[in-house]
Amino acid sequence: MIQKSLSTKPILIADYREEEIIELIKDVKVIKDNLPVGDFLIGEILIERKTFNDFIQSVFDGRIFSQLEEALKNFKKVIFLVEGEKIFLDEKEEKIYFSMLARLIAFNNVSIIFTQSIFESAKFLESLCHPHFSSARRATLLEFHLI
Repeated sequence: MIQKSLSTKPILIADYREEEIIELIKDVKVIKDNLPVGDFLIGEILIERKTFNDFIQSVFDGRIFSQLEEALKNFKKVIFLVEGEKIFLDEKEEKIYFSMLARLIAFNNVSIIFTQSIFESAKFLESLCHPHFSSARRATLLEFHLI
């Protein structure tokens, strides 16, 4: 994977299948690649984008934990970018959901960001890549698990 470029724009490496959101990202140089894990890469931060429904299914079937373990073997930080409106959960499902969320955030170097739309997700990715979010600042936020 290419990490450096002569461009002065911040760099986001995106899985080539994320075409719809890539088109919305304007102020960042996007390099399309075939990522073996995750959907986006910013330095040593891996971002896995999921719809809310897919996130719920992967939490309930436990698949999210195997994805997370695999990602943390190669990256310092994993962000789950969960997109879309929350679906209705019955009381039992909600209890399981919140229990699994608590288990997920107990992992070091894992964050979960919820957005309402693909547009908000694109803005979040742009912000994460922006030069004001320098590597030193990013490292500090990583240390305190703020991202």
